Amino acid sequence: MLPNDDVARIDDPGHELRRLPRLGVVRSRSLD
Repeated sequence: MLPNDDVARIDDPGHELRRLPRLGVVRSRSLD
């Protein structure tokens, strides 16, 4: 059941923002 939680975290946009905050690519995608 742990993998499911992991997938949910990755699917969450907040997780991506936290993982790649310096890239700023996720931010652009969110705005777009």
